[in-house]
Amino acid sequence: MENKSIITDILFSSLSGMTAKLFEHPFDTVKVRLQTSNQYLNSVDCFLKTLKNENLLAFYKGLSIPLFGTIFEMSVSFTSYNYFQKKLKSYYNLKHSDQLSIKLLSLSVEFVKCNLQVQTHSSNLLSPLQLINDTVKNNGFVGLNGTLLRVSIGSAAWFGSYEIVCKYLSKNKTSKNDLNSLELMTAGAVAGMTYNAAFFPADVIKSRLQTQNSKSFIKVAKSIYSESGCKGFFRGFSITVLRSAPSSALIFSIYELLNRNLSL
Repeated sequence: MENKSIITDILFSSLSGMTAKLFEHPFDTVKVRLQTSNQYLNSVDCFLKTLKNENLLAFYKGLSIPLFGTIFEMSVSFTSYNYFQKKLKSYYNLKHSDQLSIKLLSLSVEFVKCNLQVQTHSSNLLSPLQLINDTVKNNGFVGLNGTLLRVSIGSAAWFGSYEIVCKYLSKNKTSKNDLNSLELMTAGAVAGMTYNAAFFPADVIKSRLQTQNSKSFIKVAKSIYSESGCKGFFRGFSITVLRSAPSSALIFSIYELLNRNLSL
């Protein structure tokens, strides 16, 4: 049964992620162009110039790699998220139908997931709660890879805000399973906006690093600030938040509805 559950998570999360990626890629293309060039006034100007100087297919440049990559991204995210929910319920002697607290859902699960993924010696693997205690006691947060920390906190914000909205919308219902499509999409939209808004300046720097020769995060940050001041770290912010709302709405709603109706 556990293997079937994992297969279901992989299949449904991959389908939902690929569907959302097809929708969001044109917005992402505009966002990256805004972040890496000063030739555009805003998102609309970038869209119109790209459409005029190139064609509609220009908005789908580079789609194949993220479309393929989202299979792994969504599979890891949803599978590990659901797996550690089960482990935490077992640890606290909770029933399968019981709901974990928002604190455990948004903090513990994602923190544990990311740290377990970087352990290399399977014979010395720690339990999730042992790992948290050991890490905080001995090292705090010192030494954690910056990228790993960003992804961990970002994913916690993504899943956490989704669960918070679902909990609010289902307060007069039996459970989250009673939420309709519109309610699931609303929760997903809020999750997407929360995730992207929280780390947008870092995303701007990342885009510059990926398209320029510099390998220094600090140098790129200083360069952006000297060029445009604080507003430079928010180029493409509106279109990113705009596309993240329907994108995450699709991911969560498709995943939840597939699980309800087509579980293996």
